[in-house]
Amino acid sequence: MEIREYTLDDVNDMIDLGYLMHQEGAYKFLPYVPDKLKILAVNFKKNKQGNMWVGLYENKIIGMYIAFVSEYFFCYEKIANDLLLYVHPDYRKKCPSMAIRLIKKAEEWARQQKAIEFCPASSVGISTNKVAKLYNFLKYDTVGNLFKKRL
Repeated sequence: MEIREYTLDDVNDMIDLGYLMHQEGAYKFLPYVPDKLKILAVNFKKNKQGNMWVGLYENKIIGMYIAFVSEYFFCYEKIANDLLLYVHPDYRKKCPSMAIRLIKKAEEWARQQKAIEFCPASSVGISTNKVAKLYNFLKYDTVGNLFKKRL
């Protein structure tokens, strides 16, 4: 297994993996727009406010993590958040440390960006209890709730 920062050459494979996540998760009622994702990947490379990592097994991308840094709305300190964590369903048991390794890589990057907190969220609805246990295992506190309502 290998974890590394994404390259623009990885983007199409990441988009394919993201489609699996989209179909498995709570957002499958929305369109999946690869061109928008390509723009996100290019912009993250340009502005460095966000980053993406891929997890590889036998040179195949089987996992990914996307995070970004912004300022708190009430001060100039930085906070890191994530957009997604996903490991291909066929590899979750085969590579059980993949998610942990992706998160650790994002934490390292967030520290380098001078973020003082990392606040990941889980809103896609895939293995919600397992995701909570994973973050709690990594010493994250559970704070608040996430609410959703379709309009």
